[in-house]
Amino acid sequence: MIHNLLDPPDGHTLAAVLQHELERADGLERGLSLAFIDIDGFRQFNLAHGRDRGNQVLEAIASMLTRVRGCPAAGWIGGDAFAVVIADVSASEAAQAMGRASAVIRDAARIKGVCREEIAVSVGGITTYRRCTIRGLIRAAHDQLMTAKRAGGNRVEWTVHFPPTTASLSSRPAIFHDD
Repeated sequence: MIHNLLDPPDGHTLAAVLQHELERADGLERGLSLAFIDIDGFRQFNLAHGRDRGNQVLEAIASMLTRVRGCPAAGWIGGDAFAVVIADVSASEAAQAMGRASAVIRDAARIKGVCREEIAVSVGGITTYRRCTIRGLIRAAHDQLMTAKRAGGNRVEWTVHFPPTTASLSSRPAIFHDD
């Protein structure tokens, strides 16, 4: 059985992991990334193959995501969605890792012997190189996921939040603002 990363039994929530990694990564040159993954059309998959087979695919995906390089936390966040936190890798490395992960996920149903067709996967993510709010990080990753889905799905959309210049550090704090 897969556990929900938003409310797992061990209390190791997505927000707690993000907070820890933001504090740990503050000032480092390597980024902190958050990716959201959505299985496109998974409702139709469940209708065609049954909820038990759908759960097998979700479990296979959750297991595979925990093996992403630099990943202190990954897991199911409900329905057909997953979250992955990636630390200490650059934005391009994180986006490439999610591209490779989405290719494996697309084939997960066949790997598990559940069905013959691929499943479609949309991924949205952000890499930040400076301290930000958890809410801002989550919002930005979700926005990228929605961009991928609006573009027809089965794609990876990524954005980067760069550190401010030295001059701008004195004029405003280096955080996302929750407008």
